[in-house]
Amino acid sequence: MKDGNEQILPIAIGLGPIENDDSWKWFLSRLDITLGEIEDLLIVSDQHQSIQNAVTAVFPRAAHGLHYYHLQNKMAKRGAHVIAMFKEAAYAYRTDVFQRHMSALELVSTPAYQKLCRIGPEHWSRSQCPARRFSFMTSNAAESLNARLLWARRLHICSMLEVFRRIVEEWFVERRATTQSWDHVLTPEAVNKLSKNVEHGRCFPVRCTTLAHLWKVEVGRESFMVDLQHRTCDCREFELDLIPCSHAAAAIRFSGRHIYDFVDRCYKTETVVSMYDSVIMGLPSSKEWISLPYGSPIVLAPVIKKQAGRPRMSRARGGIEASSSSRRQVCTRCHGPGHNRRVCTAQIPIGDVDLNAPPEDVPMESARRRAPKKCSVCGETTHTRPRCPTRQTTDLD
Repeated sequence: MKDGNEQILPIAIGLGPIENDDSWKWFLSRLDITLGEIEDLLIVSDQHQSIQNAVTAVFPRAAHGLHYYHLQNKMAKRGAHVIAMFKEAAYAYRTDVFQRHMSALELVSTPAYQKLCRIGPEHWSRSQCPARRFSFMTSNAAESLNARLLWARRLHICSMLEVFRRIVEEWFVERRATTQSWDHVLTPEAVNKLSKNVEHGRCFPVRCTTLAHLWKVEVGRESFMVDLQHRTCDCREFELDLIPCSHAAAAIRFSGRHIYDFVDRCYKTETVVSMYDSVIMGLPSSKEWISLPYGSPIVLAPVIKKQAGRPRMSRARGGIEASSSSRRQVCTRCHGPGHNRRVCTAQIPIGDVDLNAPPEDVPMESARRRAPKKCSVCGETTHTRPRCPTRQTTDLD
């Protein structure tokens, strides 16, 4: 999870022999005992089936969000315009904006639209999610922590946990010292976001309504109704992020009330300070371990089937990351960039068109390499010098 200043705040770490249903159910059950009953709970992960099964079994009332970046990588081959439409639909706050981008996506790429509908917009869309997603559209917080512990995976279990404890302890000490220097009611990240909304909402005209807590904010040809009592706005940014949007900032300024009173307590400095007041206790040494009495059940090590080859230490890159490498990929069939011959779907013309002629944007060196070889005797391209009929006739004579 993250705190009110957009900093990673680890809650728990679990170690399992393999990533299956039993391992994830065990970890999430321990997490359920630790957290207790939480309303509006959201769990963001990738599309691993074991995680989905465990979330359904352990947290049946919690919302399950999927990693947006994983879905984006799976649609990388469909074109940049499809990815742009998918991003606009996923990050949209309003339902009508989401429907508009999905309708445009259906016209451009029907397979991508059908695949996203099968997955379920409530899992990857901000506007359709039953819980507040805030800025948790990806699981980058967990990925960042995994990258930090990458080198420690080769250590013993106790040593690896000690490395994790030291990392968290360093974060707590640094942030505890940093939060003491904050002299503002809100965290720095909340102040930056709120300042932008206030500055953007200065030019919006505001009108009163028959109800004292309702305000009509006009933005061009559109109008947004702001409810200061229930802290909602038609743009839904105030409702989902729990911080006043630009329309709400204009209504609060017109009403004469203080804007800090409408910011949720998770963005308050005192809340973040209280998060880092606790002390991270170290693991006891082996001399302090409690010995079980004679006759107690013996817990054996799990049976793990080791895979062949050296263990992989870096994650596999795919989708957009693979296509963004420095080496340019050119198809040998249609000479187009961004794919290879195996996945090429371009229509190759036939007839009088010279198929061997390279496109204009291909360098001359590549065109010269792809040109067919000519016979050095007769100059034909259907054969080479050893099989030249002219040469063989000359030799017989």
